[in-house]
Amino acid sequence: MPYVLGLDIGARSVGWALLEKEGDSFTRILRAGVRVFEAGTEGDIEQGRDESRGATRRAKRLARRQIRRRRQRARALYRELSGAGLLPPITPVPGSPMAVLIQEAINRLDCELRRKYAGERAVNQLPYLLRARALDHRLEPHELGRALYHLGQRRGFKSNRKAESGKKAMEDSSKAGEEKSLVYRGIDDLKRQIREAGARTLGEYFATLDPAEQRIRNRYTHRSMYEEEFEAIWEAQRRHHAALTRELKDRLWQILFEQRPLRDTEDLVGECAWIPREKRAPVILRHPGSGGAADSQPLHSSKHVRGGIRGYLGGAAAAPRCLDPGIEGPPPGDSVRTAALAGYRGSGG
Repeated sequence: MPYVLGLDIGARSVGWALLEKEGDSFTRILRAGVRVFEAGTEGDIEQGRDESRGATRRAKRLARRQIRRRRQRARALYRELSGAGLLPPITPVPGSPMAVLIQEAINRLDCELRRKYAGERAVNQLPYLLRARALDHRLEPHELGRALYHLGQRRGFKSNRKAESGKKAMEDSSKAGEEKSLVYRGIDDLKRQIREAGARTLGEYFATLDPAEQRIRNRYTHRSMYEEEFEAIWEAQRRHHAALTRELKDRLWQILFEQRPLRDTEDLVGECAWIPREKRAPVILRHPGSGGAADSQPLHSSKHVRGGIRGYLGGAAAAPRCLDPGIEGPPPGDSVRTAALAGYRGSGG
């Protein structure tokens, strides 16, 4: 007598029923029940507003990591500029964090520069004043160092997404027909304001603003704006300072603008059970001659049958389609061999 097991899988429970079948009809329910358990997420699951229980802890961990990396970048930048004579040297003090000593040195330098430029209208935005003057006037070494150090404190947004990693995508976020995010709309608005003001760089534009009338902070800026300004300041000042060598520029550029790539998770991928020294394959790629929707379907949606590899395309209602009928399939349940037979090798091969 054949039996059919039915499952109703929900977010907080699994309902089940074991049915007896005779021919095309079910004769009776042998067993039925439900297993209720605690949901693995928090929030309104029905409305799709739930999130992982570790989301809050993860957000705090990411914030700590970001603060730590900013301090590391500030120390490295100050060390390079100080070594080139562009910022005052710092003597380490036992028991005093380097971040505190750097900030104290910057504050002392700002007090001196404010007295020097007391007659300037933009003296209250001292770093932006120095960045604007660097385009047309010779700056003293410490003034130039202060301007470059400020570029490292505010260096703009840069996406880590592969689709936006190209230069064209970074420079032009206003493609027709595409819905832009709030960040890119803010960046585009700022670019327009810079053009309308006739400013050459971001720092020059901010130097013209009155903080009592227009806020300078809380604006969306792009990394490319700071990169262009760095190039403009360097070209204008390098004829005045022998310390501005190509080697120093490369080191400063790496500290200021290099962004860590997304973490490589290859070490988290298990070893292939079929091919020695290979990683498990994540997807089935299109087999020659298969065509259609077989591209890059997940392995967990594949099924092994005698005489070939079949993939369920488009959900449970879709009929399975054989990717290569000429290949004898391995035992059911092994998804790694599926990828190898379909012509895909892991990242190690």
